[in-house]
Amino acid sequence: MNFIDLNCDLGENESAACREELMSLISSANIACGGHAGSDETMLHCAQLAAQYHVHAGAHPGLSGNFGRDACIISATELITVIDEQIRRLLCHLTKEGIPLHHIKLHGALYHATDNDESLSTAFCQHVKNTFPGVIIYARSGGLTAQIAHQLGVEVWEECFLDRGYRADGSLITRGQPGDLLETKVAVEERLAMITDQSMILRCGEKVVTLDCQTLCLHSDGAHALSFAQIATQNKRSL
Repeated sequence: MNFIDLNCDLGENESAACREELMSLISSANIACGGHAGSDETMLHCAQLAAQYHVHAGAHPGLSGNFGRDACIISATELITVIDEQIRRLLCHLTKEGIPLHHIKLHGALYHATDNDESLSTAFCQHVKNTFPGVIIYARSGGLTAQIAHQLGVEVWEECFLDRGYRADGSLITRGQPGDLLETKVAVEERLAMITDQSMILRCGEKVVTLDCQTLCLHSDGAHALSFAQIATQNKRSL
């Protein structure tokens, strides 16, 4: 199997000990940078751990309120203002530790808003291209943001999920709905078995959906985050 990056959202209220253990297992960290979560203290700690464990450091900008997951109405100008401020805040800490900004992954409502609105997605991808050249966008596999990034010549790593439930069309089950999260080691092992040659094969009844997969996401706030990360590492499916 070709290498698939394992990314994890960090600086989101997990304990310092949990953060370090996850950082030792993953290859990319999406660091909350003061929107939905994250403080200068957690950003600095994440930057230090990323340097220590040779993990790609990425910005994970989001919105405040309900952990940044509420559906939002936002203009392209507002989107760029919000994310640019957060990314630059994180960059200060990364620069202190001598590590580059590797990628940007939007959080929650912003992730889904850009994936459902061409004007937002275009503004986001164009801003990354113009302001943070060479930085990779992590975006949902097969989604609008990934498509537009490709069109604009911005490097994008298409993302699948280790711990989220999928619908038959390859979209994610909305948080809070039945089946939104995988809860058992067996389910995660089955998900890992679906991945081969930088793609993930979803089988829902008789329907088969193939998703490009350069990076695989694990959420640090999941009840089984550490054990799931350990399974991924032990199976050598993503690291």
